[in-house]
Amino acid sequence: MDHETYKPGEKSIKPRIIFVGRLERYKRTLMLIDIFKKIKKNIDLEMLIIGSGRDFSELKKKSNNLKDFHVLGFIDEKEKLKLMKSAWLAVTPSMKEGWGLTVLESNACKVPVVCFDVPGLNEAVLDGKTGFLVKTEKEFIEKCIEILNDKKLRDKLSKNAVDWAKRFTWEKTAEENLKFINQKI
Repeated sequence: MDHETYKPGEKSIKPRIIFVGRLERYKRTLMLIDIFKKIKKNIDLEMLIIGSGRDFSELKKKSNNLKDFHVLGFIDEKEKLKLMKSAWLAVTPSMKEGWGLTVLESNACKVPVVCFDVPGLNEAVLDGKTGFLVKTEKEFIEKCIEILNDKKLRDKLSKNAVDWAKRFTWEKTAEENLKFINQKI
């Protein structure tokens, strides 16, 4: 990970949740509409959805009348970083992932993450330390509300998230791969 690019920045004044990733069925991005509505009953917040994919049009159409729910689609890297850094919380409703790269990018930007406890994501999130791994949609919503309402918890998770993300560098990845390859030769 490029820690010169992915680093903490200025947070939004209004609570902001962000999703960054492919807008595909297996990512369950349509679920974000219901999650947003339920959190919005308790907290005046906004949600930003960044990414492209087959669910873009449906997500845009189904959320069209929702105030503060923004389906931005694909945006350039500079704008993505600015918005990511401004978020209070990142979410990933996916039920399968190879690895949570956007989780670590968010963490590096001082943003804790709530996601489901599934392979890939449960390796990228330290439950209770850099965010939360949940089993149900109800628990997903509860943890989002808890983080947004509890500044002390949010600050702790955010600090831990940055420290965790710093452990992942492209140099370290290359070294680990070379070590693995050399063991096999």
